[in-house]
Amino acid sequence: MAFVGSLLIISGGRGKNIQEILTTEIYDTESSEWKKFPGLGLYRHSSFVKDKNLFLYGGFENSSPNVPAEKLIKIEMSFYFSSAQNIINKIEETLAFKKGSSSVRGNNSLDKENNYSRSNVNQNILLKNNDLTHIDTNSKPENVFRLANQAVVVRYADNYYDEIGPIIKVSIDKLNDEAKRIGYENIRSQVHPRRVYNEDIINKFIDALLRPFDWFSEEVEELHENLPFTYDEIDYLINEAAKLFTKDDSLIKIRSPAKIFGNLYGQYNDLMRFFESYGHPSDDNTMGDIHLLQYIFLGDFCSRGAKSLEVIFLLLALKVK
Repeated sequence: MAFVGSLLIISGGRGKNIQEILTTEIYDTESSEWKKFPGLGLYRHSSFVKDKNLFLYGGFENSSPNVPAEKLIKIEMSFYFSSAQNIINKIEETLAFKKGSSSVRGNNSLDKENNYSRSNVNQNILLKNNDLTHIDTNSKPENVFRLANQAVVVRYADNYYDEIGPIIKVSIDKLNDEAKRIGYENIRSQVHPRRVYNEDIINKFIDALLRPFDWFSEEVEELHENLPFTYDEIDYLINEAAKLFTKDDSLIKIRSPAKIFGNLYGQYNDLMRFFESYGHPSDDNTMGDIHLLQYIFLGDFCSRGAKSLEVIFLLLALKVK
């Protein structure tokens, strides 16, 4: 997203079909109107506006989602949004105001040699033609990274009513003393060691049951008829989950962002629909968002539905993992 005055520009993104090119859309916060433009074929990129240009950096291309797009793309807004003159007018007025000028109209600076028609403005032109500037960021040898000798320290509030504590810069070799000064004397004990468990067994439950994209297939239906788990594997799963539950407080403090799920009642298909539509607790593909969000399940996992075992097995395995 990027703002130009009252205009919110939303570029790229991805849907359930990763190959689908989503449109670029502009929301006018003054008139509450949306305008659509040809898609750019990018997602998970960053964007910003400088002068008359929209810049896109990084992310992935829908056509090659496994390869990071390590380049900077420059798009002249007066050309890209030329089908909506009111949008161009607002952009120009905003730029003129910023520059202290009365008007910048008539200075579109379009590439006259590449005066494309509206029908030709597609993701191939915007991403690959020479009328836009591409800069391969990984080809610059002058990019040098150095470690800082100071850390920024902040003491977070214990609850929403507390004030956030001191925010200061501290020399790295004094971090332990700073932890004591702001009240975290046991900071070392708060670092939990990596848990050791049989990943093969836990992954077996997750691989079999976490099926947000093909939960309606014949293969999954056959799986439900004869779950491929032994009694020993089920016993192991329950015991590993129990170890974690006994360490949890009865009142859990949750910070946003989080997803909250109500009663499931053994409705495995409904759970998969949620995961299909809103993302799922995994980091194995681009729809997984466990690295961004906490998942909260309030209870009533079993009964009523025909697939209570599938629901409770999957949630316990996700808890352990």
